[in-house]
Amino acid sequence: MRFAIGAFALLALSGGVSAQCDGTCQCEIDSCFEVLAGNLPFMKQPSIEDCRDFLWEHSTWGSSTLTVTNTVTNGVVTETLSETEINTVTEGTTTLEVITATVTETLTTTTGAGSFTGDLTTTVKAPLRRRRRKRQAKPIPASAAVCGGSVGYSSACTCIGVSAEGTRWTQVPTVTTTITETIASTETAAVTETIVTTEVGDFADATETSTLEKTATEEVIQPLYTSFVIQLTQDTVNGGFKGYFLKSEADPTKGNRKRLMFTQNVEEATLYKTDGSGIISTETGSFGFARDDTATGPGVWQESASLAGWIDYTCKIDGNRLVSCNSPATFLALDPNDGRKLRAYTYLNNLIPQGCVGPLILAAVPPHFQGLAPPAAINAVIRSRNGNNGIYSGWYMGQEDQQSQPFPRIRFFQSIGDATTFTVDPVNGNIFGPNNAPFSAATPPNSGSPTPFLIGGYDSTRKIHHLRADLPSTNLLLWFPPTYMWLGAVRVDGSNPTGIPFFRMHLDSTMLSDEVGPLTFDIVPV
Repeated sequence: MRFAIGAFALLALSGGVSAQCDGTCQCEIDSCFEVLAGNLPFMKQPSIEDCRDFLWEHSTWGSSTLTVTNTVTNGVVTETLSETEINTVTEGTTTLEVITATVTETLTTTTGAGSFTGDLTTTVKAPLRRRRRKRQAKPIPASAAVCGGSVGYSSACTCIGVSAEGTRWTQVPTVTTTITETIASTETAAVTETIVTTEVGDFADATETSTLEKTATEEVIQPLYTSFVIQLTQDTVNGGFKGYFLKSEADPTKGNRKRLMFTQNVEEATLYKTDGSGIISTETGSFGFARDDTATGPGVWQESASLAGWIDYTCKIDGNRLVSCNSPATFLALDPNDGRKLRAYTYLNNLIPQGCVGPLILAAVPPHFQGLAPPAAINAVIRSRNGNNGIYSGWYMGQEDQQSQPFPRIRFFQSIGDATTFTVDPVNGNIFGPNNAPFSAATPPNSGSPTPFLIGGYDSTRKIHHLRADLPSTNLLLWFPPTYMWLGAVRVDGSNPTGIPFFRMHLDSTMLSDEVGPLTFDIVPV
């Protein structure tokens, strides 16, 4: 934390003093005067300083430095720091002084497996503050005892040229206060606060107290934990089960093997941990994940037994705390019709028609977590690239209803304002349309005989296709197992190259004469 504080200039008090008199002054050249004036042409500097110290008002300037040592831990914390300065004077005036400064604090930690503890030091330099003390009763210097008291001494001081009104300025040393605090943080966070110091003092036989107080609350979600639970995020794709937690439960019909399912109660959730590479296992027993050999609706279990016909899964947490299993990506789903069991599918066309919810987006959250993991999906438009896209380079993918069909067709629009906003799953790149609608087309297309490409519907003749972003790149891939497909833009009016361009799906990259393609796209977040 830094403050920019302007420099100030101390007053330099100067001026000649003389013992000469033109015959009209009231100064008496007595023993008191001679002690102060001496026998030199100029007044003695010690006498002048003593007189100033006796006659003048005293004012001090000072500053304070608050040094904060932070320890970074996991959690949510409210921090309160305070600094109190006490100055006591015996005589003077009443002062009300308000000092305001702005503090900007930057906290940085790193992401990775395991827990993290770090230290950083922050220095707050408060604005300079003034302490004023009126002249007060004090004994005259011992060297001026012949003056007989303060009245004679004051008169003699005036006669050697020291004015009765003046201010002596003193800069006091910086006051340094060191405070150790504990705060919670994850990645890089900036906190800006305002510090207000109010000073109220009646300096007549009173004590002045100045208090500097800072209060800050910072809420964080830790990126990594010694132990954690797994929760469905707030993403639309998770349907009505947002916020549910993953748990394992022994199934007596399967030899008490632990079946994975979802619960609303975080206290029932299974605790997990990760190794140095982010691979997930149970906190106790170090069990991993495996899929059973059921042909329809394969379940996922908390097992690592390499059982015959079973598939062991490797599930990980990425830098965004999201959970993924195996590569190529496996689609995880929740079966609402069978105890909210966790299932795994290779193809979207198997997952959605079964009535399952998914593909799921899951995140690691702290144990006993009472909140909702934030949505992770990316909103994006799909824009055609330059190259084979010809006149449609830079156009946007959208949808248009068909009078003869129940499902909208995909087509190009020149303006981004007409583009459809799609949802991109950050785990496997899967892309859905509005209301979580999948893409579909008649399958398979014959070579040289493409099929219309649709969105939002499927039936016995139209199969769900997996349109996905090839993350972390922005490439767009169209996949219907076991192969990838190609898209072409159809010029409806062959005589008008800018006529409404619908899409067709191809088994290979060969386009028909009325098509532009094969099309290439970019994902553009919005």
